[in-house]
Amino acid sequence: MFDAETMEATRAELSLSPEEFLKRCTDQAAWVTRCMHVGDDTWTPHLTVWTKDGFEKPEQVQMMALHVPFNNDREQFEVLQGQGARLALETACPVCIVLISEAWHSDDPLYGRAQGPQPKDDPRRREVVLVQGVNVLPANYLRATAPLERLDGKLVQPLTFSEFTKPPHRLRLLDWFIGGYMQRVAKKIAARTN
Repeated sequence: MFDAETMEATRAELSLSPEEFLKRCTDQAAWVTRCMHVGDDTWTPHLTVWTKDGFEKPEQVQMMALHVPFNNDREQFEVLQGQGARLALETACPVCIVLISEAWHSDDPLYGRAQGPQPKDDPRRREVVLVQGVNVLPANYLRATAPLERLDGKLVQPLTFSEFTKPPHRLRLLDWFIGGYMQRVAKKIAARTN
């Protein structure tokens, strides 16, 4: 087992300052805004993962365009858990994860909890671009939204994001990614000990 000093050193090595975490999230929102401004729609859904392969090694960035069905809970769960498991096969440890997608948004805090009604069920829902991030150690979540408007099926400009705020509950899409990663890591550890 690891002693407390080793655990703290590990946490410090794999965590970002709140300012750096916020900067990564706002940079991703700015990237989406630039993409939409020039008519590039390849931004959604999109996952960016900053990883480390070990102590004192440089951080890596992986950007994953999720060009797969991503319209319902089952599809989202399978895609995100699969991407997390794939990352674990590469032995990279996630430090920060940002997911960009179109989504339904509700201002009512009742909607969006893991075991409750979802924003799509709120009759007052609205369509948004959602940028959500997690600083993995310690788990810290941020999200921002920008309302979407469509004209003849095309997105209308301008795209203005809200400030990034801590959501009232955990962000299940990011948790599905982390869950896929952790399950694969547990399998790797179990295989080594058998």
